[in-house]
Amino acid sequence: MLDDVHDATILQVTHAVVAQTVTLLEKNVLRAMDAIHVACVIQWKADLFITSDKRQLDATIHSELQCEYLGQTGKQKTIPIGCQNSLQPTRKPNYQ
Repeated sequence: MLDDVHDATILQVTHAVVAQTVTLLEKNVLRAMDAIHVACVIQWKADLFITSDKRQLDATIHSELQCEYLGQTGKQKTIPIGCQNSLQPTRKPNYQ
């Protein structure tokens, strides 16, 4: 397995990552681990974020990241940088 990740960068969960995680959870419908994942991507300014998770995609397009969505249909959708300005937050109230 180490051969598969030999070129990976291990990121620290910094105070900035925790703050970004909280912001993501407040503005998006995400699981905690997904919010941490997206927060790391945003804070460490990844060149490209690829996900098959629609909720992660929704959270990242509100940032300045270039995202690529590999949905269940197998179709790829590249979201260009800057598209977040025309989108509304995806979080909806949960009245349960």
